[in-house]
Amino acid sequence: MQKMPYTLSKSVSPAIKQNDSEVRVFHLLRFRVDLASGQFQGANMPLKLELRFDGPASSPAVLTLNSFKEGQLGTEKTLKSSFQQGQPFDLQLVVTSEGYKVMENGTFLADFDHRLPAKTVRFLEIDGDATLKKVDLARG
Repeated sequence: MQKMPYTLSKSVSPAIKQNDSEVRVFHLLRFRVDLASGQFQGANMPLKLELRFDGPASSPAVLTLNSFKEGQLGTEKTLKSSFQQGQPFDLQLVVTSEGYKVMENGTFLADFDHRLPAKTVRFLEIDGDATLKKVDLARG
């Protein structure tokens, strides 16, 4: 098991697939994944993904996708997901030339167009109310 927050330094390109495998969320609150250009306050983040469990335990999570560029958040994309509290899940972020594909347990969930070049990503940070079992970086 990994302690939170979990940070990994790795360059990302359209040929890299990010698999955050078997993440178990136990309690109401939040879980986030940031792809960042640096490890300092105000660093650009080409992708900010957050799961929010705002309702009863049986309610699905709300998934938000955004970016942080030059000190400003972009327009947030929000959608419902089938992520459930207490259930393990596999989250995949597939980097393409157009953007990111978000996959939940192998099923397509959302597209998020690049707002910053993927090649600027240097760090993967995962934080929140979850037990992280495994992170894989694999060639797509």
